[in-house]
Amino acid sequence: EVLSVTGMKDGQFVTDLSEIDKIMIHYADGTKEEKSVSPKPTSNVEQVKEYGITDLGDVVYTPNMVVKDRAQLLSDVKAKLDTITLESPEVRAITGNVGALYLE
Repeated sequence: EVLSVTGMKDGQFVTDLSEIDKIMIHYADGTKEEKSVSPKPTSNVEQVKEYGITDLGDVVYTPNMVVKDRAQLLSDVKAKLDTITLESPEVRAITGNVGALYLE
């Protein structure tokens, strides 16, 4: 029974699963093994990354991730944030931050 599969790159565990070269498979009996993977040139779903597992024939590893182009989202958020002045009376009023604090 497989408990988990963890992506690896150059022998190190990684969180960016878009560029892995191995997976580590953890089994319920406490054993683990590493398998080499290679990106499949095409996927049944365009936004889903798939890897072929070496020595397992047609078995495919699909990381729990979706590939999305977020450039437009980042641009839109940046444009909105650029209009905000953090050191302003309006922001201080919202956050409850006083402009100057004098201690005696």
